[in-house]
Amino acid sequence: MLRRSGTARRRWARLAVLVAAGGSIFMARSAAATVRPGWHATGPDTVRVTVGDFYIKAPAAIPSGLTTLLVKSESQSDHSVLILRLAAGRTIRQYVAAYGANRDPGWATPLGGAVTAGPGSETNVTLNLNPGSNYAMVSYFVAPDGKTHAQKGEVHVFRVTRSTRAPGPEPKSDITLTMTDYAYQVAPQIAAGPHVIRVENPSGQAHEALIVRLLPGKTMAEAVAWDTAPIGPPPYESFSSVARMAPGLHLWMSANFKPGKYVISCYTPDKKTARPHIKLGMLTQIEVR
Repeated sequence: MLRRSGTARRRWARLAVLVAAGGSIFMARSAAATVRPGWHATGPDTVRVTVGDFYIKAPAAIPSGLTTLLVKSESQSDHSVLILRLAAGRTIRQYVAAYGANRDPGWATPLGGAVTAGPGSETNVTLNLNPGSNYAMVSYFVAPDGKTHAQKGEVHVFRVTRSTRAPGPEPKSDITLTMTDYAYQVAPQIAAGPHVIRVENPSGQAHEALIVRLLPGKTMAEAVAWDTAPIGPPPYESFSSVARMAPGLHLWMSANFKPGKYVISCYTPDKKTARPHIKLGMLTQIEVR
């Protein structure tokens, strides 16, 4: 499902803007205000990232290897922190111009990233970063005025330096979320409580895992209908999610699941048809007990 961007007074901005830009708009109600991974103290390096309207604050240099991004929101709306590795000779300004023109350039590799879950939330992902100088963090969500957050300046350029530390162990996950064309598989079934989830993309194109928790008594059909015609408050609340990730990659996220029904969806434009993947069936519901 979508999470809708913008201030509380402009929360019901039109969904059509999103589809035209090939991005995602997330709402600002939080289902998990603070989520802390259980491995970062002795495992991967931890990098703290702060996002708001419209900025990303993060270090200018990050050591290579397994890295946990702890993303803190200072905004009333939701934001993505997508990690991009740009091809040699390309710039983040070129990426922002291309993405704003409804083109997802092939020379920018999306490595995944974290999505905030409402004001004050702290979400996380752990991923592997190779040494290099041409990296950036961007928010590809769309503001109520039709511009992406990145077009408004929500970008951060950084480099990945070669780490002198010995490689640490990978996070130990208890859930696997697999993204294919065009479906999700979640195994085993998620029980209420904290979990570490390994998110994999073995498909032939980029995908994302945008997760929301349905409000009591609401259905996935109502959520889809609200996204099409957003009138009144949404029938769901934000939850920790994973930003767009290229094929062949994987990462980890941790989150605390409350009992309820959750919807996972992907709005990435299809590489053949340019249609959002949700329109091709990439939408599923899970129940947490």
